[in-house]
Amino acid sequence: GGLMSVLLEELPKLDIPGCYLALYENPEAPAEWAKLILAYNKEGRIVLPPEGQRIPPRQLLSEDILGHDTLQNLVVAPLYFRNTQIGFAVFEGQQREGRVYELLRQEISSALQGALLVAELQKAYESVEAQVMARTIELQQEIAERRRAEEELRHLQKFLQNIIDSMPSIKLSLCIFHEAPTDQKVPQRLSGEKREQPSLLMLAESIYVLL
Repeated sequence: GGLMSVLLEELPKLDIPGCYLALYENPEAPAEWAKLILAYNKEGRIVLPPEGQRIPPRQLLSEDILGHDTLQNLVVAPLYFRNTQIGFAVFEGQQREGRVYELLRQEISSALQGALLVAELQKAYESVEAQVMARTIELQQEIAERRRAEEELRHLQKFLQNIIDSMPSIKLSLCIFHEAPTDQKVPQRLSGEKREQPSLLMLAESIYVLL
């Protein structure tokens, strides 16, 4: 990345011909494992796996990385930001000004913390984006199901309306009978005469009901 390129270019100008940069895998347990992410010496940059080379921090660096002629010229600087342990840097060279290493430690620590924060934000963004995508798919499925249900309901309503429209008209006739008024009502059993029954007026009213 940008930080690695800057270190490779600028550190030799400070009489620091070699640098080895490692990050802790678990900042809560820094003594367990670290990953070497940058290694270079006077012969040039040392090729490392893209994800870094896993090393035990207590060992710092193995001889196959450092070689045998540089062990006496090393300065180890812890990399941290506030209370967060980040990793460590190993410098080789003849730089005698201790303040140079402290400034390098501060600058590298700040740059690494910024890069880690960006990586965490990117990871969080990708996680939220995945959740939003999953929820979007769920909503699309819910909308599709709702539309299918509404379509089925419309078909059912149309089916019922067709049944109702096809039914014949039903004619209801209501006959209401009214008794005609009469001035004399003599019971037959009293008069002994057979009288004609009072005439009845039948009124018929027809009511048509369409279903």
